[in-house]
Amino acid sequence: MKAFYERLWQQEKPFGHWTDENFKYHHDFFKPYIGKLVLDYGCGSGEFLSKIFLSKIIDVGFGYDISPTAIEKAHKNYPWLIFPLLLKKQYFDTICLIDVLEHIPDLVSLLEELRGLLKVGGHLLIATNELSPVKGALISLLMFEKYFSPTSPHLRYFTKHTLKELLEDNGFEVVAYKKNRTYLGILSRGQMVVAKLK
Repeated sequence: MKAFYERLWQQEKPFGHWTDENFKYHHDFFKPYIGKLVLDYGCGSGEFLSKIFLSKIIDVGFGYDISPTAIEKAHKNYPWLIFPLLLKKQYFDTICLIDVLEHIPDLVSLLEELRGLLKVGGHLLIATNELSPVKGALISLLMFEKYFSPTSPHLRYFTKHTLKELLEDNGFEVVAYKKNRTYLGILSRGQMVVAKLK
């Protein structure tokens, strides 16, 4: 898995850029739950974390990613952020999982790790895909092979119910939910969730 993401991050532009509008949409929803010590888990090039830090609502921003190349880029672009090799237990007020869960093979182990990193009452801020029956049917008709390509980095697909169930079964309580915009005002592009450590 590490080698796969190293190959992606060694490309010039492996993932999209955070526009001001896209960041504001996420920031406005997550802001009430952002604490002073924030870890962006799967931070990639660090752009999202840097924007949160520069909005002056956190004291310290920490980034972590499986790809050394991603961390190298993040450290170069945003030297005011911290990219520790080891993460402190029960240290973080908030952990961001922005477009991360869909890439993880073992979600139970990940959530167990995150429970150990959060302070009591801390929050996970999650943005991920949302696959509804209608959206699934349209994908099957129009772009099945592309969407479910064996070389895609997306391993998991969530409904609102399955994401909530996953979190609640692993020590978290969902406290806020919002669709992450729509296609043509109808089909959800994704979903955003805030989950509190029980």
